[in-house]
Amino acid sequence: ITCSGWSNVTWRFKREENVPEFHTEKRSPSSSVLSLEQVTWRHTGVYVCSENSTNETREVAVFVPDPEVWFLENDHFMVTKTRVEGTIPCLVTNPLINVTLYEKDSEIKVEGSYNPSTGYTAALEDRTYKCKGELNGEEKESPLFYVFSIFVPEALDPYINASKTVLKQGETLNINCTVHGAELVFFLWDIPNKDAEDIEPFTDILSSRSMRSYLSITDVSLARSGQYVCNVYEGVQNQKASASINITVLEKGFVALSSHLDRNVSAQLGENVELTVEIQAYPKPTVHWTKDGTAIRGHNTRQENETRFVSTLTLVRIRLEQMGLYTVSVQNEDDFKDLTFDLEVKGETKPRYEIRWKVIESVSLDGHEYIYVDPIHLPYDLAWEMPRDSLVLGRTLGSGAFGRVVEATAYGFGRSQSATKVAVKMLKSTARRSETQALMSELKIMSHLGPHLNIVNLLGACTKHGPLYLVTEYCRYGDLVDYLHRNKHSFLQHYADKNHIANGYVSVLCRYVSFGSECDGGYMDMTKDEQTEYVPMQELSDSIEYADIQPSPYESPYQQDIYQEQGTVHTHPAVCRPSDQLQLQASQSSALLCVFLSVCQCVHRDLAARNVLICEGKLAKICDFGLARDIMHDNNYISKGSTFLPLKWMAPESIFHNLYTTLSDVWSYGILLWEIFTLGGTPYPDLPMNELFYSALKRGYRMAKPSYASDDIYEVMRKCWDEKFEKRPEFSFLVHTLGDMLSDGYKKRYSQVSDSFLKSDHPAVARVKPRVPSPFPGTLDPSPNPTPRPQVNRDIADAPHNEYIIPIPDPKPGEETQDGPVLTEIPSR
Repeated sequence: ITCSGWSNVTWRFKREENVPEFHTEKRSPSSSVLSLEQVTWRHTGVYVCSENSTNETREVAVFVPDPEVWFLENDHFMVTKTRVEGTIPCLVTNPLINVTLYEKDSEIKVEGSYNPSTGYTAALEDRTYKCKGELNGEEKESPLFYVFSIFVPEALDPYINASKTVLKQGETLNINCTVHGAELVFFLWDIPNKDAEDIEPFTDILSSRSMRSYLSITDVSLARSGQYVCNVYEGVQNQKASASINITVLEKGFVALSSHLDRNVSAQLGENVELTVEIQAYPKPTVHWTKDGTAIRGHNTRQENETRFVSTLTLVRIRLEQMGLYTVSVQNEDDFKDLTFDLEVKGETKPRYEIRWKVIESVSLDGHEYIYVDPIHLPYDLAWEMPRDSLVLGRTLGSGAFGRVVEATAYGFGRSQSATKVAVKMLKSTARRSETQALMSELKIMSHLGPHLNIVNLLGACTKHGPLYLVTEYCRYGDLVDYLHRNKHSFLQHYADKNHIANGYVSVLCRYVSFGSECDGGYMDMTKDEQTEYVPMQELSDSIEYADIQPSPYESPYQQDIYQEQGTVHTHPAVCRPSDQLQLQASQSSALLCVFLSVCQCVHRDLAARNVLICEGKLAKICDFGLARDIMHDNNYISKGSTFLPLKWMAPESIFHNLYTTLSDVWSYGILLWEIFTLGGTPYPDLPMNELFYSALKRGYRMAKPSYASDDIYEVMRKCWDEKFEKRPEFSFLVHTLGDMLSDGYKKRYSQVSDSFLKSDHPAVARVKPRVPSPFPGTLDPSPNPTPRPQVNRDIADAPHNEYIIPIPDPKPGEETQDGPVLTEIPSR
């Protein structure tokens, strides 16, 4: 057979297996003759002539019939793509043979087409096939063909990653090359210094359609630095792809520091200052900040990649005493570097006279003017002083980083001079001056507010000749979150059976909803500090009960669930209240207290279920046990600068603009409602406390309706969460709205109890009220009359939001030391 072209041509046998013997002869530079001598059936096949310069080819099929051999010997294993036609190479020696395809052990013909030179083409599956030939009435079968059908992706997309891209010599390097979406591929690696030693890659199947090849190089050397390439091959469609990664092997670790800031930093008094340093280091370093050689906290170091870190020290509302040299020291096992900033604070010289009232004016984004009074500078009336020996301290009710609350028995309250169970808030020995000022500020605010049915009322204080004690009412059932958690089964049972209880059958409910003294109320006894600041004067008997110590109408204001002026209906005290009524009562009690606070022009700033305590009669009282809570380890408080803030409860204008008003408390009150009607759930359960939280809040994200809240209650929450704070409802409106959902009997009973409370011999009411000059407008200036402050009527509107506001101060870590609380004394009258 002669093949001619324009340039050099060559012959080859198309199949790679079972190649027969043949000869070629050059007749000219562009012509070649194929010679087959003494031909047999083995010479049957396709011969290809190729022109090298153009890559053009021509094929010729040669058949050598043999009556004994109908089918050629071939590879009986083949791989094909799933759901794609494949060709079984059942080739014949005689093109006249009629060939059909069958599955093994089946007489059903497989539909397809046959070409004597290539084979039988059909849609193939994971099966075993055979070909049948027929010629002149005679039939013969081919050997069996085993077909494997696999999934082949449209394109290969290998992914390569390493345990480290930067490492020191002697460490171990692991590199993975993974292909997803393919059942069968082949890997080939190109690596630096490949000839130095034999590195054997390992291949494994991760899943039915994922394969991986990986290298593990122990005791890596410097010569292994460079590019690692993973080449992937797939044979069904002849696809190829590759992925690479660069690896750097170091002789030893390093540290390098840089900053976009000048080494000399100037800031105005009261500004926020951020000292930022970029760090390049390997291995991972430790970072420490010092001021004038003394270690300080409050910095944040984040890792951006394997070797890049950014450390930021944030100084909030900088003071003159924070001027100095700030040094960041970065060290790992191989290197050490430091960088120093010289911070200068520019500000006015402090006046030599003492400020009696500290007033701060500011203008918000909406143009309203706000005037804040720092409670540190409020005066303290010695009329609240009580002798230390009148207190018998007992067990710890709550303990935090810097303070604790203990149960105590107080003697000498009221006309009867009887014993009263109280709670005493005090500081630990670890407390700093800022915590002492915070506790003293709380004492001054509570003494300024006066008594209210829904506040944990101040009963007295000990500020002289020993540690600072703040004596308040005792709430036996603990905070609202724990109370809801402890009794969740009762609430859930109530909601399950709620629709099956007919009017008049309240007693049936009592079997399921029981909130009496048998509930596991009370505070959790948290970790006690052995280094106590007091010496108990006598043991407190465990047998003393609250009702036995100080029997009085104000202790159990809700002893009857169904109020009836005349009649014979009687229920067991405080054990048969429907769950939704209890939740509404706690909600309205909190709103009533907030009306009282807004009229007194006091912003609470931490309205949350953890700060609502439940006392006798299931009466809800708002408090702030900030010093007794371990905010350093409480996930509800997020570090922002040098303080800890309850971000999940804060309004957007408070988070982003540091603006606190009564209307920001309204937002927090909406979160409190959400807690109540989720039975103590944690707000924003689906949002992590990072940039996503801030972004979601700015975009208007609001929590969904709680499972146990009605549409009306949820509508109240949504109004409280209005982005524009001036559109939020005032607390007086919330009192009316929630009051409409309560029974008339309950509201009438509440009014009676409130009136009785303000006329009773309760220590918070009966004590001589302190009267001091006030910084507030004349309309709210306390009268010189020593009679108790009357209860705020629920119909009264909130005070204007742009006048005087008393915020509870943020803790200020790291302040200068000064022994004892700051007191401005007013002689007792």
